[in-house]
Amino acid sequence: MVGRQGRSVWILPLLLGHRIASLHGVSAAFSLTIQPGEQECFYWYTPKNTPTMISGSFDCIDDDVEARDLAVTFSNADTGEVLYEAPTGSREGIFQLDKLVGETRYALCFQNNESNDDKDNEFDVGFSIHIMAAPRTLKNDEIGPDN
Repeated sequence: MVGRQGRSVWILPLLLGHRIASLHGVSAAFSLTIQPGEQECFYWYTPKNTPTMISGSFDCIDDDVEARDLAVTFSNADTGEVLYEAPTGSREGIFQLDKLVGETRYALCFQNNESNDDKDNEFDVGFSIHIMAAPRTLKNDEIGPDN
């Protein structure tokens, strides 16, 4: 079942902090309630001309609710390519994506595939996201100090 598209949220501090993100990184934490049959997505752009690393985690906050129908994906919102997908029903997860293309729109989406006949089927989910410039690497077989 494909749930109804919920609201989409642009991470405004991340959009405003392109230069800051490319130098120091940006971290944020949120929590949300996902109603049965709905999907909530969070979007942001990576800094221009900078390979970027994005990591994060999520956790179903309410221990009394089974998360068997919670779907979590991280994707390139421009191409639709799914870069991370938690196994359906995961109550928690951690992801890290290295060397993502700069100036690209990415999405972290949470979908509640439970039937909407019971309000107890809503999920309270907390998540964190960390965006930073990818570490500098050397060419193959090249060694040296990190300047």
